[in-house]
Amino acid sequence: MGRFEKRLITASLPFLLSAATLFVTACSSTDVDLSKEKDPEKLYQYGVKVLKDKDYLEAQDVFAEIKKRFSQSRFFAMAELRAADLEYDQGNYAEAALLYENFVELYPTHQEAAYAQFKRAKSYMEDNPENEARDQNAASMAAASASQLLSRYPGSPYGKEAKDIFFKGRFQLAKKEAYIARFYRKKGFDKASDRRWKKIPAEFQDLKGYEPAKDFWNEVRVALSKASE
Repeated sequence: MGRFEKRLITASLPFLLSAATLFVTACSSTDVDLSKEKDPEKLYQYGVKVLKDKDYLEAQDVFAEIKKRFSQSRFFAMAELRAADLEYDQGNYAEAALLYENFVELYPTHQEAAYAQFKRAKSYMEDNPENEARDQNAASMAAASASQLLSRYPGSPYGKEAKDIFFKGRFQLAKKEAYIARFYRKKGFDKASDRRWKKIPAEFQDLKGYEPAKDFWNEVRVALSKASE
């Protein structure tokens, strides 16, 4: 073999190795034939893997295949839950909340029911606008979902975070009342404004010890003192 041929082979070696690596990777990524695989567990594990890799279209196909062909398998329920995770991971929080809710209603004693209830609360909170001028219905749903988690699944590992979501959601609702009270005051509707300010301590006593609401309660006290004058 001549010197030129040796140099050509040496120069081509990195390319050949790269091509071989791509070939192996491509083969390994198609190890699971979705339409022919008979083991739901293998399909499920593959779905979890591609979901973790953020291959959302593939993950969606995998979980849909499990739900279509393995309705009697325990992985049917797991596929439904991971489908909810799929929506959550893509930022589709309203859709995720609905899927988590369906899971808890269908499988209230499932080992991952507490997780689903927690993610339902978290989804609503993520979907809620922080600006209290906007609709705060998602905050109400987040607080209610967190409360349900704490009552239905006491001692779950999600309890602390659920409490945080509960108080954050409730605080958003209280701030909404204050926003409306300020608006009425600005428009000269003093009686309507006073009713809104008085509604806050009547309905949101659970926020009295909530540290982020400390300045808020000072504003409420000032507004109530003016209302009684």
